[in-house]
Amino acid sequence: CIQQLSSLFKDSKPHVVTITDLHFRTMFQEIGSLLSLFIVLDKIISNQATLQQHWLKYRRMIKSVRADTNTFGTDSGQLLELEKNLVRLDKHVVSGHLFSNCIEKLQMDWKQARHAGSGSGASRSNSIGGKNHVILIEQFTHELSRMSLALDKEFHDGTEPLKPIAFVGLYLVAASLFAPTFDCKRIFTRIVWENLKRIPAIPIAGTYLWIPETFIDSFQKQQQVQ
Repeated sequence: CIQQLSSLFKDSKPHVVTITDLHFRTMFQEIGSLLSLFIVLDKIISNQATLQQHWLKYRRMIKSVRADTNTFGTDSGQLLELEKNLVRLDKHVVSGHLFSNCIEKLQMDWKQARHAGSGSGASRSNSIGGKNHVILIEQFTHELSRMSLALDKEFHDGTEPLKPIAFVGLYLVAASLFAPTFDCKRIFTRIVWENLKRIPAIPIAGTYLWIPETFIDSFQKQQQVQ
């Protein structure tokens, strides 16, 4: 989706559609909603101690069954395939890393796409780098500025209770993909933190508190380690 957005701003001809001064508000809203869903699920799953304990016991049970398939009347090949699926499920969902895995995948795809478009001729003309890269950053900045205008009001009156989470998700996507071109420090200070400091915590599922400052700090430290 990010690559498709960038391709719309390519500087080469022929132009399929002219999008000068056009902002894809709905597109960014949907991306933000998806990111907020990942963040919320991560928060709920990672705080479910009973789920984590039972999940670990279940995986151990499957290993025990595979070690003695005759007793349980099962097929070792099918159990091995099940274990592989459980490993993938653990990595992407149960570990509580849906959002960070999403960012990691976006970073990988973005780098590959930019590398593939760094050649000459037709390949370079369709590259997602260069001018369209800068324009895409401007689009992210514009959308973050627009979202920030009524962020605390819509949160406090209950019309958009998860909008601050979507707001943070979009900011972290831009900061992760476009650094150092994306002026993270200035945008965080002027746009992100200036509005988030009025929303110290967000209740999730009536049980958990999601704290924007803590989440951003934790995510950025995790990115530095990687």
